[in-house]
Amino acid sequence: MKHLAAVCILSASGTIFAFDLTPKDTCRPQSGALCSAARLDGVDWRGASLSYAEFERARLTRANLQRAILQGADLSNADLTRANLIAADLQAADFHGASLESARLSRSDLSYARMRGVQMSSAVLRDATLSGADLSGSVLRSADFENARLQNVQLGGADAAYANFHGADLSDASLTGANLRGANFRGADLRNADLRHADITGALFAGAQTSNCVGCPLQLVNR
Repeated sequence: MKHLAAVCILSASGTIFAFDLTPKDTCRPQSGALCSAARLDGVDWRGASLSYAEFERARLTRANLQRAILQGADLSNADLTRANLIAADLQAADFHGASLESARLSRSDLSYARMRGVQMSSAVLRDATLSGADLSGSVLRSADFENARLQNVQLGGADAAYANFHGADLSDASLTGANLRGANFRGADLRNADLRHADITGALFAGAQTSNCVGCPLQLVNR
């Protein structure tokens, strides 16, 4: 009852801390961890098994989650600014509304991740896998997707100005209405991609595969 009273008082004041929501022993580096709204800035949970853990609204800035297993985890509205998620398993994780600005996600697996409205400017995702992920409406300005696998990815309405997709596989991807100004698609695979209504002003397409691409520069289509 004492713990519940603390929750009510702090919730009414508009401030919620991790210890107000769940007992401390539930927020540990373990599968199914309950860490909603927890303050975990700078935590070092490298290689931890955190499948289906709950990190909704948690603060994980500069957290080291390299090689961590976060399949199906709830990271919605979490702050992962500058977090290290290199080679992490993030399949089907929920990141909607989260901040991953300047985060490192190279070689991570984000297949079928839910990432609508994610803030991911200047994030590094080289050689990452995002097949089937939904990044609709996300902010990816200057993000680095070099050699990433983005087959069937949803990027409708995303702001990917000056993002680097050099050598990336975007086959069958949807980028309708996206801001792609100054983006680098050199050597990318854009076969069957949909860029209708996208802003490709200043975007680079040299060496890209664009057969059956809708909205790609006309001189490149059906190469």
